[in-house]
Amino acid sequence: MIFITGLLPMLLSALPFCSATSCSLIPTRSVFVNYGRSAELIPHWVAQVWEPSRWENWLYAIPLVLVVTWLLLRARRFHHFGEWYLIGLLLLSPIIHGWYFTWLAPFAVASRSWGTRLVSLSAFVYFALPYRIALGDNSWFLTEAERWGLWGPFLLGLLYTSALETWRHRTSSGPSQAKLSQTV
Repeated sequence: MIFITGLLPMLLSALPFCSATSCSLIPTRSVFVNYGRSAELIPHWVAQVWEPSRWENWLYAIPLVLVVTWLLLRARRFHHFGEWYLIGLLLLSPIIHGWYFTWLAPFAVASRSWGTRLVSLSAFVYFALPYRIALGDNSWFLTEAERWGLWGPFLLGLLYTSALETWRHRTSSGPSQAKLSQTV
């Protein structure tokens, strides 16, 4: 019953896209869905090494399933699961829009993630794409400097936050904790 209740909003929102013969919520024949790219990170790197990946966006669902499986096994709290799911989704998604980073904000309040704090500033690099379209360049591709300007602060902040969490965990369960358990 919980699963059906959880699916209800998605099913109700799909109704306007349905007809008597089909219910294509995701337009799978669309060029945009199949191999569109915009401000992506990991798909960009993979395409540098393996050119055919540039024409198949469905490939990135496989590592996303692995991320979800890992999170289901490891995450002990919903906000950890939610934040790291969205981080995985953003890193693996072939199509990124600047406002996608705002999805992380509620989770970053709990985790105090420096990655989300920094990307809240660097995400404005994304808007170079619509600016170029206004000038007649319809490519939707970031330059390497723009890509690093967008993603670099996010990645550095994630690394810093993860290192800080690891350090806090080690110091809170370090030798002083062992001495306390021996005296009790």
